[in-house]
Amino acid sequence: QALVYCEHYATNALLGFFARHAKNSGVDLDVFVQLPEKIQIPETTLSVVLGNLLENALEACERTVGMEKKITVRGKLEMGSVFFAVSNGYEGKLRRDSSGRFLSTKSNKRGMGLESVVQLVQSNGGVIEVEAENGIFRVFVLLPEQSSALESTDHLQEMRSYM
Repeated sequence: QALVYCEHYATNALLGFFARHAKNSGVDLDVFVQLPEKIQIPETTLSVVLGNLLENALEACERTVGMEKKITVRGKLEMGSVFFAVSNGYEGKLRRDSSGRFLSTKSNKRGMGLESVVQLVQSNGGVIEVEAENGIFRVFVLLPEQSSALESTDHLQEMRSYM
């Protein structure tokens, strides 16, 4: 019996896939996502964004030793935009390039997963914020159903409180 995380089929399937992997890796996955069956954002866009964020979070948790292995996922559709917030613990020092973007922990390059998410969100008229402090890595994503829907980051600030 598969858990139903939300009504949006592709997002629900993705969350189920990562829930199984998290369980097998000893990672607690805390999910509260309220997405309806139909959204005006392509399933591929949502899947790439959320899939990359969850893959990165799971890899970070699998590398931790001395801390709680937990990923928190929040998501909802509100005011014509889909909001996702993903947070996870991490150990070690995170590195940034000269422009402040996070570098991959696997090499000296920017992380392709996070970099592809940033580019995809921005190319769809959305906003993304990434922060890391006190051993917690957080990513906030706001994707408008129509690319003209977002004119400021004020809405993202409101949605951050949902985390």
